[in-house]
Amino acid sequence: MFVNKLKSFFSGELAANDEGTVPELSTPEVLDKRATPRSRVLLKATAFVVEGRADATVRNVSRSGIMVETEAKLVPSQLVGLSMDGKSAGIG
Repeated sequence: MFVNKLKSFFSGELAANDEGTVPELSTPEVLDKRATPRSRVLLKATAFVVEGRADATVRNVSRSGIMVETEAKLVPSQLVGLSMDGKSAGIG
């Protein structure tokens, strides 16, 4: 069982870059500002949230958080249980 608290990719507002514009969320300029280094993975999982469950893909992990893609409607810092076997999960 893989359970973790989803964290927002970013803490607070995005700062303007040297050109005075806010960078796109997926640019290296933004992605490199993580609290701890991420390890890239591609794991199929099931996300268990208050509203039910949804398919999920874990894209990367670190000691301080994970990046999960899912169709579930989530908010930053929401507690979510993840299951790799689709049967067991805990809300962490």
